[in-house]
Amino acid sequence: MIRGTVAAVDAVTALRRLGGAGRRRELRQVRPGALDRAVREGTVLHPARGVFVLPECEPAHRAAVLVDGELTCEAGAREHGLDLLLPGDGVHVRCARGSELTWPRVTVHRRGRAGDGSRVAPLLTVLLDLPGCLPLPEAVAALDGALRRGRVDHDDLRARVAHLPPGDPRRRTVDLADGRADSVLESVVRVELLARGRTVELQHAEQGVGHVDLLVDGWLVVELDGFAFHHDRSQFREDRRRLVELVRAGRTVLRFTYEDVAFARPRMLDVIEEVLASGPLRTRFSVPG
Repeated sequence: MIRGTVAAVDAVTALRRLGGAGRRRELRQVRPGALDRAVREGTVLHPARGVFVLPECEPAHRAAVLVDGELTCEAGAREHGLDLLLPGDGVHVRCARGSELTWPRVTVHRRGRAGDGSRVAPLLTVLLDLPGCLPLPEAVAALDGALRRGRVDHDDLRARVAHLPPGDPRRRTVDLADGRADSVLESVVRVELLARGRTVELQHAEQGVGHVDLLVDGWLVVELDGFAFHHDRSQFREDRRRLVELVRAGRTVLRFTYEDVAFARPRMLDVIEEVLASGPLRTRFSVPG
């Protein structure tokens, strides 16, 4: 027994309980000498003073332990199961103020630990850290996803940023957030169009069609197709029926893919602006049958 109350365990078991990595102070249950023995045997890595890691430990979790903080921004969003437009190219960790620990390719935010010792910052903290590291449309998209799933409350978010000036990116993100957005793509394109002075209605209900992704300036329908679009032929047929009904109703319809939004956004937005500049269709088409 250790300290007469907690049963000693082996190093690998203790590290697995911590998610694959831990600091010496978190490993007090390990049998005396077991950590050093595991390091010599190669079952445990010892990359920095006071840090012990299992070889299979996830890189982001390892980074959080190495700088003794909690994952936030994109890495934190992924840990909380939020959708992001693109995978992040680094790991961001929130650490105690005054901390001096660093590690290559790890961005450290010395804003104070927000959680209870977890290696992932609380969801609200992650969402309000994102605007400092992501472009506004992507930060809003993450917040939209959390609202859509009921993970956060918009009133709580507004209260958290009420003291900030209107131009602060955190307040702007919360002000723009809308849980009605059905996907990251809708969120990103909506924010981009709002920035261009357009009016955008999310999930507009169109008679005979159902909901369309975005209705821009009251007449242009923008549909955004993600990875999983058209699972089967019945969905393919339904999509074509919807398109016919929209054209019959005099709507102009533009369709874009994930790749358009993620990798060719300037061109996509230029196309939308060109169509908007041309004005709505004046001719209604009749369809036989």
